[in-house]
Amino acid sequence: MNRYLMPSLWLSLLSVCAWAAEPLSPAQQIARFHSAMREGDKATVEAMLSPDLQVFEAGYVNPSRSDYLQHHLGDDMAYAKTSTTRVLQQKVVETPDMTLVLSETETKEHGKAPVTFTGTETMVLKRVQGEWKITHIHWSSHRQKP
Repeated sequence: MNRYLMPSLWLSLLSVCAWAAEPLSPAQQIARFHSAMREGDKATVEAMLSPDLQVFEAGYVNPSRSDYLQHHLGDDMAYAKTSTTRVLQQKVVETPDMTLVLSETETKEHGKAPVTFTGTETMVLKRVQGEWKITHIHWSSHRQKP
């Protein structure tokens, strides 16, 4: 290999490694969460959830992280695999240790009778040992009129 090319390859690799090591922003964490849900990556989803997680959805409450993991995560991951969601708007309100990510979404369910929903998502994240963890999720949606 060309002796001048080798140092430039090493510098490129070092910059990629440094970039990968940077913590994700709260909005990036939310995108990563949804990606892991779609992929069925339960280990990644679990790692992103704070020990004091609460989930509010459609008038129901999962009062603890373990309750959500045992009773609802599987259904949410299955739904994420069979639907397509796009973020219409997103607002991030960030403080040094807590962040609020507010999103408006459009979700298309794929099935025998495709349906489109408009939704809202509120995620509260808190900084735990330098990484943003999801401590609260609130999802609601309604069917779009044809």
